[in-house]
Amino acid sequence: MRDLIIFFEIVFQKSRISFDNLQKFADITIQRIANNNPGGIYTAILTALTNAYTAYFGDITDEKTKLALKEGSTITMNNAMIAFIKWVRQMEGIITGTFGIDSSTHQEFYPHGMTEYTNMNLGNALSLMVRFINVATIHTLELPPNFVTTAANLHGTFKAARALQNQLTGEAATERTEKYGTRKNVEIALMACVLFIAFNNIGNTAVCAEYFDQSFLKSTKPKVFEKPLLKGAAVNLYEHEFEDTDEIKAENTGTTPWRIFLATAPDIAWIEGGGVSLSVEVAPGETVTIAASNLGDVINNNFLNITNLDAEHDGSYKVTV
Repeated sequence: MRDLIIFFEIVFQKSRISFDNLQKFADITIQRIANNNPGGIYTAILTALTNAYTAYFGDITDEKTKLALKEGSTITMNNAMIAFIKWVRQMEGIITGTFGIDSSTHQEFYPHGMTEYTNMNLGNALSLMVRFINVATIHTLELPPNFVTTAANLHGTFKAARALQNQLTGEAATERTEKYGTRKNVEIALMACVLFIAFNNIGNTAVCAEYFDQSFLKSTKPKVFEKPLLKGAAVNLYEHEFEDTDEIKAENTGTTPWRIFLATAPDIAWIEGGGVSLSVEVAPGETVTIAASNLGDVINNNFLNITNLDAEHDGSYKVTV
Protein backbone atom coordinates (compact mmCIF):
# COMPACT_ATOMS: atom_id res chain seq x y z
CA MET A 1 0.00 0.00 0.00
CA ARG A 2 1.22 3.48 -0.78
CA ASP A 3 2.04 5.85 2.06
CA LEU A 4 -0.77 8.42 2.22
CA ILE A 5 1.75 11.09 3.17
CA ILE A 6 2.49 11.52 -0.54
CA PHE A 7 -0.80 13.39 -0.90
CA PHE A 8 0.40 15.98 1.61
CA GLU A 9 3.77 16.63 -0.01
CA ILE A 10 4.60 19.39 -2.46
CA VAL A 11 5.93 17.58 -5.52
CA PHE A 12 6.98 20.70 -7.39
CA GLN A 13 10.01 21.63 -5.27
CA LYS A 14 13.09 22.96 -7.06
CA SER A 15 15.03 19.74 -6.56
CA ARG A 16 12.46 18.05 -8.81
CA ILE A 17 11.64 20.77 -11.32
CA SER A 18 13.68 23.79 -12.40
CA PHE A 19 12.39 27.37 -12.35
CA ASP A 20 11.96 27.46 -16.12
CA ASN A 21 10.23 24.07 -16.25
CA LEU A 22 7.90 25.06 -13.43
CA GLN A 23 6.96 28.15 -15.40
CA LYS A 24 6.21 26.05 -18.51
CA PHE A 25 4.33 23.41 -16.50
CA ALA A 26 2.17 26.05 -14.79
CA ASP A 27 1.50 27.84 -18.08
CA ILE A 28 0.28 24.65 -19.78
CA THR A 29 -1.76 23.66 -16.71
CA ILE A 30 -3.53 27.03 -16.70
CA GLN A 31 -4.42 26.63 -20.38
CA ARG A 32 -5.70 23.08 -19.93
CA ILE A 33 -7.84 23.89 -16.91
CA ALA A 34 -9.27 26.95 -18.66
CA ASN A 35 -10.17 24.82 -21.69
CA ASN A 36 -11.67 22.01 -19.62
CA ASN A 37 -13.59 23.59 -16.76
CA PRO A 38 -17.03 21.93 -16.74
CA GLY A 39 -19.62 24.16 -15.12
CA GLY A 40 -16.88 26.43 -13.81
CA ILE A 41 -16.03 23.87 -11.15
CA TYR A 42 -12.33 24.70 -11.33
CA THR A 43 -12.61 28.50 -11.59
CA ALA A 44 -11.46 29.15 -8.02
CA ILE A 45 -8.29 27.04 -8.26
CA LEU A 46 -7.64 28.39 -11.77
CA THR A 47 -7.81 31.98 -10.50
CA ALA A 48 -5.47 31.23 -7.59
CA LEU A 49 -2.95 29.51 -9.88
CA THR A 50 -3.13 32.30 -12.46
CA ASN A 51 -2.47 34.98 -9.84
CA ALA A 52 0.48 33.05 -8.38
CA TYR A 53 1.85 32.38 -11.85
CA THR A 54 1.63 36.04 -12.87
CA ALA A 55 3.66 37.14 -9.85
CA TYR A 56 6.17 34.34 -10.35
CA PHE A 57 6.65 34.98 -14.05
CA GLY A 58 7.13 38.67 -13.33
CA ASP A 59 9.90 37.93 -10.82
CA ILE A 60 11.64 35.56 -13.25
CA THR A 61 11.54 38.22 -15.97
CA ASP A 62 12.80 40.90 -13.58
CA GLU A 63 15.69 38.70 -12.44
CA LYS A 64 16.72 37.83 -16.00
CA THR A 65 16.64 41.51 -16.92
CA LYS A 66 18.82 42.45 -13.95
CA LEU A 67 21.26 39.63 -14.70
CA ALA A 68 21.56 40.76 -18.32
CA LEU A 69 22.23 44.34 -17.20
CA LYS A 70 24.72 43.08 -14.65
CA GLU A 71 26.63 41.13 -17.32
CA GLY A 72 26.76 44.23 -19.49
CA SER A 73 28.00 46.37 -16.61
CA THR A 74 30.65 43.75 -15.79
CA ILE A 75 32.03 43.98 -19.33
CA THR A 76 32.09 47.78 -19.09
CA MET A 77 33.85 47.60 -15.71
CA ASN A 78 36.48 45.13 -16.93
CA ASN A 79 37.15 47.22 -20.03
CA ALA A 80 37.60 50.31 -17.85
CA MET A 81 40.14 48.50 -15.69
CA ILE A 82 42.01 47.23 -18.76
CA ALA A 83 42.07 50.77 -20.18
CA PHE A 84 43.72 52.08 -17.01
CA ILE A 85 46.31 49.28 -17.01
CA LYS A 86 47.18 49.93 -20.66
CA TRP A 87 47.53 53.66 -20.04
CA VAL A 88 49.77 53.14 -17.01
CA ARG A 89 51.98 50.83 -19.07
CA GLN A 90 52.23 53.48 -21.79
CA MET A 91 53.09 56.17 -19.25
CA GLU A 92 55.92 54.14 -17.72
CA GLY A 93 58.26 55.33 -20.47
CA ILE A 94 57.40 58.98 -19.79
CA ILE A 95 57.87 58.55 -16.05
CA THR A 96 61.18 56.74 -16.55
CA GLY A 97 62.38 59.40 -19.02
CA THR A 98 61.32 62.23 -16.73
CA PHE A 99 62.57 60.98 -13.37
CA GLY A 100 64.95 58.08 -14.14
CA ILE A 101 64.34 54.42 -13.51
CA ASP A 102 66.39 54.41 -10.30
CA SER A 103 64.82 57.57 -8.86
CA SER A 104 62.71 57.68 -5.73
CA THR A 105 59.88 59.20 -7.77
CA HIS A 106 59.84 56.24 -10.14
CA GLN A 107 59.68 54.04 -7.04
CA GLU A 108 56.69 56.03 -5.80
CA PHE A 109 54.82 55.31 -9.05
CA TYR A 110 55.89 51.66 -9.29
CA PRO A 111 56.85 50.46 -5.79
CA HIS A 112 56.42 46.83 -6.85
CA GLY A 113 57.19 47.26 -10.53
CA MET A 114 54.82 47.26 -13.46
CA THR A 115 53.71 43.73 -12.56
CA GLU A 116 51.56 45.09 -9.75
CA TYR A 117 49.44 47.00 -12.28
CA THR A 118 49.47 44.22 -14.86
CA ASN A 119 48.03 41.85 -12.22
CA MET A 120 45.48 44.38 -11.00
CA ASN A 121 42.16 42.82 -9.95
CA LEU A 122 38.82 43.97 -8.59
CA GLY A 123 40.08 43.64 -5.04
CA ASN A 124 42.91 46.18 -5.37
CA ALA A 125 42.07 48.18 -8.52
CA LEU A 126 40.64 51.25 -6.79
CA SER A 127 43.46 51.52 -4.25
CA LEU A 128 46.15 51.18 -6.94
CA MET A 129 44.47 53.78 -9.14
CA VAL A 130 44.15 56.25 -6.25
CA ARG A 131 47.79 55.73 -5.26
CA PHE A 132 48.96 56.38 -8.83
CA ILE A 133 46.83 59.54 -9.07
CA ASN A 134 48.07 60.84 -5.70
CA VAL A 135 51.70 60.44 -6.75
CA ALA A 136 51.02 62.04 -10.12
CA THR A 137 49.30 64.98 -8.42
CA ILE A 138 52.39 65.65 -6.32
CA HIS A 139 54.53 65.82 -9.47
CA THR A 140 51.99 67.57 -11.73
CA LEU A 141 54.36 70.33 -12.84
CA GLU A 142 56.96 67.83 -14.03
CA LEU A 143 54.55 65.69 -16.02
CA PRO A 144 52.92 66.32 -19.42
CA PRO A 145 49.73 68.43 -19.57
CA ASN A 146 46.52 66.57 -18.71
CA PHE A 147 48.48 63.64 -17.22
CA VAL A 148 46.64 63.80 -13.90
CA THR A 149 43.34 64.62 -15.59
CA THR A 150 43.59 61.56 -17.82
CA ALA A 151 44.41 59.31 -14.88
CA ALA A 152 41.52 60.75 -12.87
CA ASN A 153 39.09 60.28 -15.78
CA LEU A 154 40.12 56.63 -16.24
CA HIS A 155 39.74 56.08 -12.50
CA GLY A 156 36.33 57.79 -12.51
CA THR A 157 35.09 55.64 -15.37
CA PHE A 158 36.12 52.46 -13.59
CA LYS A 159 34.72 53.61 -10.24
CA ALA A 160 31.34 54.42 -11.78
CA ALA A 161 31.23 51.12 -13.66
CA ARG A 162 32.18 49.21 -10.52
CA ALA A 163 29.47 50.97 -8.49
CA LEU A 164 26.84 50.17 -11.13
CA GLN A 165 27.94 46.54 -11.27
CA ASN A 166 27.67 46.24 -7.48
CA GLN A 167 24.25 47.90 -7.56
CA LEU A 168 22.94 45.52 -10.23
CA THR A 169 24.40 42.54 -8.38
CA GLY A 170 22.38 43.55 -5.32
CA GLU A 171 19.24 44.14 -7.36
CA ALA A 172 19.59 40.75 -9.06
CA ALA A 173 19.96 39.11 -5.65
CA THR A 174 16.80 40.88 -4.48
CA GLU A 175 14.86 39.66 -7.51
CA ARG A 176 16.16 36.14 -6.91
CA THR A 177 14.95 36.25 -3.29
CA GLU A 178 11.52 37.43 -4.45
CA LYS A 179 11.46 34.67 -7.07
CA TYR A 180 11.96 32.05 -4.35
CA GLY A 181 8.99 33.46 -2.44
CA THR A 182 6.61 33.62 -5.39
CA ARG A 183 7.66 30.14 -6.53
CA LYS A 184 6.37 28.70 -3.26
CA ASN A 185 2.94 30.20 -3.98
CA VAL A 186 2.93 28.55 -7.43
CA GLU A 187 3.91 25.18 -5.94
CA ILE A 188 1.03 25.36 -3.43
CA ALA A 189 -1.48 26.50 -6.08
CA LEU A 190 -0.45 23.64 -8.37
CA MET A 191 -0.84 21.11 -5.57
CA ALA A 192 -4.32 22.49 -4.88
CA CYS A 193 -5.14 21.96 -8.56
CA VAL A 194 -3.84 18.38 -8.53
CA LEU A 195 -5.71 17.44 -5.36
CA PHE A 196 -8.98 19.16 -6.29
CA ILE A 197 -9.08 17.74 -9.81
CA ALA A 198 -8.24 14.30 -8.39
CA PHE A 199 -11.03 14.72 -5.82
CA ASN A 200 -13.49 15.31 -8.64
CA ASN A 201 -12.19 12.36 -10.66
CA ILE A 202 -11.49 9.64 -8.10
CA GLY A 203 -10.66 6.38 -9.88
CA ASN A 204 -10.41 8.04 -13.30
CA THR A 205 -6.64 8.22 -13.68
CA ALA A 206 -6.83 9.11 -17.39
CA VAL A 207 -7.96 12.60 -16.42
CA CYS A 208 -4.52 13.34 -15.01
CA ALA A 209 -2.96 13.51 -18.49
CA GLU A 210 -5.76 15.80 -19.68
CA TYR A 211 -4.73 18.50 -17.21
CA PHE A 212 -1.06 17.94 -16.40
CA ASP A 213 1.93 17.54 -18.71
CA GLN A 214 4.29 15.54 -16.52
CA SER A 215 7.15 15.60 -19.04
CA PHE A 216 8.40 18.69 -17.19
CA LEU A 217 8.58 16.79 -13.89
CA LYS A 218 11.20 14.24 -14.89
CA SER A 219 14.08 14.02 -12.45
CA THR A 220 17.43 15.15 -13.79
CA LYS A 221 20.45 12.86 -13.66
CA PRO A 222 23.25 13.76 -11.25
CA LYS A 223 26.01 15.87 -12.78
CA VAL A 224 29.54 14.53 -12.30
CA PHE A 225 32.64 16.73 -12.54
CA GLU A 226 35.93 14.84 -12.61
CA LYS A 227 39.25 16.35 -13.68
CA PRO A 228 42.84 17.02 -12.61
CA LEU A 229 43.31 20.14 -10.48
CA LEU A 230 46.47 22.08 -11.23
CA LYS A 231 48.66 23.33 -8.39
CA GLY A 232 47.11 26.33 -6.65
CA ALA A 233 44.33 26.43 -9.24
CA ALA A 234 40.84 27.80 -8.66
CA VAL A 235 38.14 26.20 -10.84
CA ASN A 236 34.44 26.77 -11.32
CA LEU A 237 32.62 23.44 -11.49
CA TYR A 238 28.99 24.42 -11.93
CA GLU A 239 26.64 27.40 -12.07
CA HIS A 240 23.32 26.49 -10.48
CA GLU A 241 20.58 27.81 -8.20
CA PHE A 242 20.99 25.52 -5.21
CA GLU A 243 18.60 24.81 -2.37
CA ASP A 244 19.85 24.53 1.21
CA THR A 245 19.17 20.79 1.23
CA ASP A 246 20.81 19.98 -2.11
CA GLU A 247 23.64 17.49 -1.57
CA ILE A 248 27.10 17.64 -3.12
CA LYS A 249 29.32 14.56 -3.00
CA ALA A 250 32.98 15.60 -3.00
CA GLU A 251 35.70 12.98 -3.59
CA ASN A 252 39.37 13.91 -3.41
CA THR A 253 40.97 11.51 -5.88
CA GLY A 254 44.38 13.17 -5.77
CA THR A 255 47.21 13.78 -3.33
CA THR A 256 46.59 17.45 -2.47
CA PRO A 257 43.93 18.99 -0.21
CA TRP A 258 41.35 21.33 -1.76
CA ARG A 259 38.39 23.41 -0.66
CA ILE A 260 34.95 23.47 -2.20
CA PHE A 261 32.50 26.36 -1.72
CA LEU A 262 29.75 28.48 -3.24
CA ALA A 263 30.74 31.89 -4.60
CA THR A 264 29.21 34.92 -6.29
CA ALA A 265 31.41 34.58 -9.39
CA PRO A 266 33.20 31.76 -11.26
CA ASP A 267 36.69 33.26 -10.85
CA ILE A 268 36.67 33.51 -7.05
CA ALA A 269 39.32 31.42 -5.27
CA TRP A 270 39.44 30.38 -1.65
CA ILE A 271 42.11 32.38 0.21
CA GLU A 272 42.96 32.16 3.90
CA GLY A 273 41.23 35.10 5.56
CA GLY A 274 39.56 36.06 2.25
CA GLY A 275 35.94 36.81 1.48
CA VAL A 276 34.67 33.22 1.34
CA SER A 277 32.74 32.68 4.57
CA LEU A 278 31.79 29.02 4.21
CA SER A 279 33.77 26.18 2.63
CA VAL A 280 34.70 22.56 3.23
CA GLU A 281 38.24 21.22 3.00
CA VAL A 282 38.54 17.73 1.52
CA ALA A 283 41.72 15.81 2.28
CA PRO A 284 43.45 13.43 -0.17
CA GLY A 285 41.49 10.17 -0.40
CA GLU A 286 38.53 11.61 1.53
CA THR A 287 34.90 11.49 0.38
CA VAL A 288 32.28 13.74 1.97
CA THR A 289 28.63 14.51 1.28
CA ILE A 290 27.80 18.14 1.96
CA ALA A 291 24.55 20.09 2.13
CA ALA A 292 24.68 23.18 -0.09
CA SER A 293 23.87 25.36 2.93
CA ASN A 294 27.28 24.41 4.39
CA LEU A 295 29.06 25.77 1.32
CA GLY A 296 27.57 29.27 1.26
CA ASP A 297 24.46 31.41 0.92
CA VAL A 298 22.50 29.58 -1.79
CA ILE A 299 20.43 32.64 -2.69
CA ASN A 300 23.37 34.89 -3.56
CA ASN A 301 26.02 32.30 -4.47
CA ASN A 302 25.34 30.29 -7.63
CA PHE A 303 28.88 29.21 -8.52
CA LEU A 304 30.29 25.95 -7.14
CA ASN A 305 34.05 26.53 -7.02
CA ILE A 306 37.06 24.52 -5.91
CA THR A 307 40.59 25.64 -4.98
CA ASN A 308 43.73 23.49 -4.76
CA LEU A 309 45.41 24.38 -1.46
CA ASP A 310 48.78 23.06 -2.60
CA ALA A 311 50.75 25.60 -4.62
CA GLU A 312 53.45 23.08 -5.54
CA HIS A 313 51.58 19.94 -6.64
CA ASP A 314 48.66 19.03 -8.90
CA GLY A 315 45.62 17.24 -7.50
CA SER A 316 42.34 15.88 -8.78
CA TYR A 317 38.67 15.72 -7.86
CA LYS A 318 35.35 14.05 -8.50
CA VAL A 319 32.29 16.05 -7.52
CA THR A 320 28.72 14.85 -7.96
CA VAL A 321 25.77 17.27 -7.76
